[in-house]
Amino acid sequence: MQYTILGRLQFITILAVLALPFAALLNQPVHAEVNFSSLAIDDNKPNAQPYEGAIFPDVNRSINTLGDSFIDSLNSVRTTSNVDCSLENCIALTFDDGPNQLYTPQVLDILNQYQAYGSFFIIGNRISAHPEIVRRTYREGHDIGNHSWSHPMFDELSPEQINNEYVSTQEAMVRAGVPASTMFRPPYGIHTAASLSTIPTPQMLWNVDPRDWNEKSVDSLVQHVLQESHRGSVVVMHDTSIVTTEALKRIIPELQKNYKLVTLSDMFDLEPGDRGLYYGLQ
Repeated sequence: MQYTILGRLQFITILAVLALPFAALLNQPVHAEVNFSSLAIDDNKPNAQPYEGAIFPDVNRSINTLGDSFIDSLNSVRTTSNVDCSLENCIALTFDDGPNQLYTPQVLDILNQYQAYGSFFIIGNRISAHPEIVRRTYREGHDIGNHSWSHPMFDELSPEQINNEYVSTQEAMVRAGVPASTMFRPPYGIHTAASLSTIPTPQMLWNVDPRDWNEKSVDSLVQHVLQESHRGSVVVMHDTSIVTTEALKRIIPELQKNYKLVTLSDMFDLEPGDRGLYYGLQ
């Protein structure tokens, strides 16, 4: 009998010790400080292994597994910014390195809340895991741009490797159920003679870079974007961190007091077959 009671007491003691961390969590304030650095993806480093490790999909070219009718159905409900930036004061907010399961939907929610539009440059090897996010981005009227398959340094690649990076991402978009992109953003903004001659679309750069991938302060990010942005600005950010999503909640309504937030397609009035480097409007 004594052995049974002692055993039960030991069992209860163990349960109490195990429960202490959870009790501590329950006592934390609802608005506790968030450790941004622990939540952000480190985009200061390449988003893939060295190029030799890049694995490209073994698929037939231009396969749309969902069919043209699916894209037509998306087009039928798609909204667009449809702004004439020769007449309006426009700014383009752009987002690199998605789709991200956690943060891209949050960015889309914020844009939708304020009826603003953006341009998303997505990485090919991330598309198949989140095709629904890619389709939502397109359906809600935002630009989707090609940001390469594995985010390598283009000045270290041959023309054939550059072409693989570009084509494989175009294919991944089509397989996800959206049209192949009509614009490209080189990783790190690195463009070469080989990339300019190989990639048959406009290459979209930027003229405002708040370096949000390395920013730990929402206040600093908001201040940087608001101070540097003006008519014709192309702002580069990343839909990969909580700092950016929190900052957007303040950046967008403030910019909208004086500017229309539009896609790059509307800002530059791009047509199929256009090429060249685009930084922003003068």
